[in-house]
Amino acid sequence: DEDQDQSSQGNETIHSWRVHHPEWEIKIWRDEDILILQQQQQHNNASSCSAKLNSLYQHAIDQKQYGMASDIARLQILYAHGGLYVDIDYLCVRSVEDLHKEDNIDFYCGASNTGCIEFNNGLIGSIPSHFFVKRVMERIADWFEEYFAEGDESDSGNSFMAENTLFENSKEIEKTPAMSLLSSFLDSDSVQHLSILQKKNKPEKPIRFTPMEVIEHTGPGVLTRELLNLFREDGDSKDDA
Repeated sequence: DEDQDQSSQGNETIHSWRVHHPEWEIKIWRDEDILILQQQQQHNNASSCSAKLNSLYQHAIDQKQYGMASDIARLQILYAHGGLYVDIDYLCVRSVEDLHKEDNIDFYCGASNTGCIEFNNGLIGSIPSHFFVKRVMERIADWFEEYFAEGDESDSGNSFMAENTLFENSKEIEKTPAMSLLSSFLDSDSVQHLSILQKKNKPEKPIRFTPMEVIEHTGPGVLTRELLNLFREDGDSKDDA
C-alpha cells in the first residue's frame, strides 16, 4: 500500500546517504524528539523567537499541516546541533563530506529547478547557532505574530498569541474620521471597550494556512527572500566601503 511504498522509499534514500557517508551519524527526527528539543531551547533561551516557533509548530501539528511543522523543526534542529538536514525523499548520489570540513563552509542549501531563483529548504547544511538560520526563524516568528495580531485569537483557538495583541487605549481604534471623533469624547476605559468590540467584529483569520502561505512564509519562499536580502546587504556594505 501507499504507506509501505513511502517506507520503502525512505529506507532506500537513507541507505544512499549511509553509503556515501559511512562515518556520519544519521538521525531520523520524530515528533517526541522535536518536542524535547523545543523545550530545551525555550528553557535555555536559545533564541528570542523560540516560544513563538514552538507555538506555530504545535498549531501546524494540530491542523495536520505537517509540511509547515517540518519547515520549523529543521531550522530548530540545525540551530541547536548543526550538521546537514535533508528531506527523507532525497537520494544521495555523491558525498558532501568536503562541505563539512573544518574552516570550509558554515552554511549551504539546495536550489530548486523551478525556472526561477528559488533556494530549497529540503537540503540545508549549517554550523550550530548560525546567524542566518536564526534570521530565518525570526522572520517566520514575526510573520506568525503579525498574522494573528490582525484577528481575534481567543475565538479562533490561538490564545497563545493573545499577549501580543493587547488593546491599549485608542491605538487599536480604526483610523477613520468618525472613529477618531468618537474616541475623542470617550474616557480611556470606553475607548478600550470600543476597540475590543471593533476587533471582534472583524472577520476571523483562518486557522489553517493555504499551501502557498506555507511555501511563502515557512518554506522555500522565506529562505529565498532572506538569502537574497543578505546578498543585497553584503553588496551594499562593500559599495559603502
